[in-house]
Amino acid sequence: FLCLSNSLEDVNSMRVITSNLSNRREGFPWRIHSCNGLICLDPYDDESTKFFMYNPSTNQSRFIQLPDSPENRHSIRDLSLAFDPLKPDHYKILCVWMRLPEIVLRFSLYSSETGVWKETDESYEFDFEWDEELDEDDNLSSMFNSIKVLFKYGAYLDDAMHWANADGDFLCFDLWSERFKPMPSPLIPHDQWRRNILYFGESGGHLHLIETYSPRATLVDVLEMESDYSKWYVKHRVDLDFLIAEYPLIVNEAFDPDEVERYQFRVPSFVADEKENKAKLVLSLPGKLISYDIITKKVVEHVEINPPGALYFGENLTLYDWIDAHQHLETLACV
Repeated sequence: FLCLSNSLEDVNSMRVITSNLSNRREGFPWRIHSCNGLICLDPYDDESTKFFMYNPSTNQSRFIQLPDSPENRHSIRDLSLAFDPLKPDHYKILCVWMRLPEIVLRFSLYSSETGVWKETDESYEFDFEWDEELDEDDNLSSMFNSIKVLFKYGAYLDDAMHWANADGDFLCFDLWSERFKPMPSPLIPHDQWRRNILYFGESGGHLHLIETYSPRATLVDVLEMESDYSKWYVKHRVDLDFLIAEYPLIVNEAFDPDEVERYQFRVPSFVADEKENKAKLVLSLPGKLISYDIITKKVVEHVEINPPGALYFGENLTLYDWIDAHQHLETLACV
């Protein structure tokens, strides 16, 4: 995982936070979700009935009991944290879980104000086609992975949780009404079978989606959703082809020029502020973390990650996706 300061320049404090967080994880894998300076960690542990809340600014932490509704630990698919720094006294956590043997997702909501979980009336029927050539365990594994992709790392904005979907409709869960509400989904290009999402999240009070498609995988579109939820539109179109000359490791010669996989870069974060006329892409390259100012065209190197060519099953270990990055804001909120 990667902690990012809102200023992007405060590298040393980010290293301290990352180190503290690593120590608290005790070497075990955790599902991590952050929101406006608070962090929620859910252990991948069959025996665990609790998850962990942490404020890296104050180093304060506490354990919270998981909801009783899910039949077992495996049925919990996601925990999403909702924290508004303008209302720092309280936060909410949305638990997405599956009611078995039905393929129906349920939603439970925790409020730090009451300290109580509430199972909502909302549900989501997951569209999954059972493969007759696979056994039951393989089908369940495939189904859980599909749900994990859909509900991974929700974006919080205006008291609602939002999820992007590479294959289908985007989703929005209103935390006040405890119901889904309509949300537009960007069109998938007619010559593509799914969206190639580089980033999805909130910045500057707006939701942003960053995509790229073959054959011009270095040409990325930064989409912004209208505040009234009416549509998505292209806010910026950025050609990153110029980076190849300076950072040749971006190109993976094992792939053809028209394949998206040929270009090894990720977008762990996007920082926008219309009042300050600011729009920056945070880019993860082999061995480096840089930022590119879309307005001024300035490139700044922030961190070196060695060795730059470290591979695991063909994947570069020095590349960070948007689901690996966690934006850090200073807050004194109690957890």
